[in-house]
Amino acid sequence: MQSRYIGAVFLMLIFLLSAVVIYSITFEIKDIVELTHVSYSSAELVISLSWIGGALGGLFMGILADKIGKKKSLFISILVFSLPVLINASLIQIIAFYVLWFIIGFGVNGDNGISYVYVSELSPPNLRSTFGSIMQGLYFMGAIVGAITSSFVSFQDYLLLIGILGLIGIPLWFFIPESKFKGGKLNVKEIFKGKLRRTTIFGSMFSIGGFLYLVPLISLGDTLFLLEGFNDRLASLLITTSLVMGLLGFAMAGRIADKVGKRKVTLAFATLGLISVVSFTVSSFTAKSFLPLIYPVMVISSSFFAYLGVWLSELYPLPLKGSGTNVNLFFGRLIGGGFGVSLVALLPFSLPLSLSIILIISIVLIMVGGSQLKEEQA
Repeated sequence: MQSRYIGAVFLMLIFLLSAVVIYSITFEIKDIVELTHVSYSSAELVISLSWIGGALGGLFMGILADKIGKKKSLFISILVFSLPVLINASLIQIIAFYVLWFIIGFGVNGDNGISYVYVSELSPPNLRSTFGSIMQGLYFMGAIVGAITSSFVSFQDYLLLIGILGLIGIPLWFFIPESKFKGGKLNVKEIFKGKLRRTTIFGSMFSIGGFLYLVPLISLGDTLFLLEGFNDRLASLLITTSLVMGLLGFAMAGRIADKVGKRKVTLAFATLGLISVVSFTVSSFTAKSFLPLIYPVMVISSSFFAYLGVWLSELYPLPLKGSGTNVNLFFGRLIGGGFGVSLVALLPFSLPLSLSIILIISIVLIMVGGSQLKEEQA
């Protein structure tokens, strides 16, 4: 039993490495513009393509995990999200960025989708939400590590370092025990039939809302602070502080969910999010900025998303856990991750108001989806 808990810890460390990899490119957009001589919008397309690749990767690797086993699929995912980063260090061309970061996103979210199901299997039943939430919160830690590292090394050295960090997942992989379910025959269509159809519909709704809330909020955070007149250094400090608070919020949400239930915790944090977004909207029309106070609360509110992967994996039978979970996450990654920031940009309002509209829509999706998912395991 102890080896399973140790395996869960190593699984979370690999998850952290994948988070460092996927967030690393976010902090290098300026360098991409300068080195490839393209516009900022062209450079930012790299991020969108990584999310679109991630949507497909999570779906494909989730299905593969149910066919050949989670551990084998996890190994493939580590290679897919690490090796292209090393290749990118020697190919500084915009087309190479587009192709390679699509592949990197494919691998990262392949790893993530498998990890949600795997950690649910390896962790104690009464602590599944806690383990899952801590693991999901490592995305914040990955962003922090990426932000700090990018400020100390040159761009190409940074890519080499990130790629090497990703490959550290290979020796860690050997400490993860084999899954109870090592693969077999399955029919993915089953998740759209009978009682599982309801889970897939409302789980996908929750997933879309979660990604549509978190990705634009984090991606546009730096821009929001700069528009409010904060300098680069102070904006970075405020973003980092918010990310740390988000990490703590995720861990707290998971522990509370294990005690009182995921539905109650989801609705509580979604309500907090709604209040904070409305406050953000109102404050954007005032002369004095309250963003340093409101933004961290908005990030903490995203804790409704902390245990979604584990929650979904509990609601599908063993042969369909990887497929079912990642079909739900596919829609969230594609719509929220791939197009979330673009949806904000398309609205004909100021950035704060446009962001608020998208965040409120996402909270409604979360409240409806979360309230309709079952608590008990399949």
